[in-house]
Amino acid sequence: MATKSFNKFTNDAFGAFKDFKMPRVDFEGAMSAHRKNMEAFTKAQRAAFDAVKSLSQAHQDYLKEAFGDMRNHMKEVTQAKSLEDRIEAQTRQMRAAFEKAMSHGRNMSQTCKKAQKEASDVWSKRFTEGAAEAKGMMRKAQETVAKQAKH
Repeated sequence: MATKSFNKFTNDAFGAFKDFKMPRVDFEGAMSAHRKNMEAFTKAQRAAFDAVKSLSQAHQDYLKEAFGDMRNHMKEVTQAKSLEDRIEAQTRQMRAAFEKAMSHGRNMSQTCKKAQKEASDVWSKRFTEGAAEAKGMMRKAQETVAKQAKH
């Protein structure tokens, strides 16, 4: 008796879906979209890697130059004849070091901004393309369902 009532329940509950037609999934389209997503991810990742590499090289160059400047400054200070000459050399060096540090910071910031824009542009473009692809797949699925409903 319990089996009979369960079968009646399932027939009643799922009977409404007996004529329901599922659209076929466009696996090739989905795989193509996934492949394009991975390509965009790789391109954005490459831009980030290149930026880190560029930042690292620029910072290394800056440090080499800064230590060279410091060595030259120490030589200049120790060779100065008077206290006034030493103070003047110290002041000149401090100003030059500050200006170089600020310039280096600006360059590092610009490199970061450029890399961020490149990655953002890649993702934005891919998102727009992906939305259009999804819309096309949905339209295709709706057309398939409509054709199935006619037959």
